[in-house]
Order: sequence, then C-alpha cells, then structure tokens
Amino acid sequence: MGLVNFILRRRDAYSLRKEYDRLREHTDKIHKIDQRLEILRMLDQVEPSIISLEEHHMSNYEKKKIFSYVSAQLRKAKFMINETKKSKRQDAERHSPDEFKNFKDEEHRSLH
Repeated sequence: MGLVNFILRRRDAYSLRKEYDRLREHTDKIHKIDQRLEILRMLDQVEPSIISLEEHHMSNYEKKKIFSYVSAQLRKAKFMINETKKSKRQDAERHSPDEFKNFKDEEHRSLH
C-alpha cells in the first residue's frame, strides 16, 4: 500500500511525525519566549493525536478526521514560525548598522 499512498498523495503517521519533529526543532530555535511557548503549546496539543495514529487501529473515517486536524494545526504552527522569522528579519533590517551609516552619509551631504 505504500506505493498507492504515495501515488495518491496520502500521508501516513510517519510523515506527520517527521513534520512535527521538524517544526519542534525550529520552534526551539526561536529566541522570544512568549512566541516559542505559544507554538510549543499548539504542538503539544497535536502530539497525542499523532501518537494515536501511530499506535491504534481505527476506521478510515477516524483517520481522515485526525489527519485533517493534525495537518491544520501543523500548518498553523508553520505559519507562526515563518511569521517570527519575518519579524526577526525586519527587526534586523531596522537596526542594521549599514542604515545608520547611510543616514550619516546623507546628513553629511546635506550639510555641504
């Protein structure tokens, strides 16, 4: 069934676990504690569902229901991680030493 699942683009519990672990590692690298805790709480709520998919036998309907819930939560976490990266980049651009240097050059030019 692995090839059929691959062709039909069905995801299995292994792929969800892999994505979950990857997001968890990215979350651990976030320096702002409040943002990190918010994402970690979201991921902690998802983990029991992934465990149940890995360990329990259930109907296809239950699997689809859990897969859709877990996938949506992982997408939200990924979006939040990307937003923190964007805000970090914007903060770095705002406080860039090059900008201050350019500002000094412009000020110097306007005086002469």
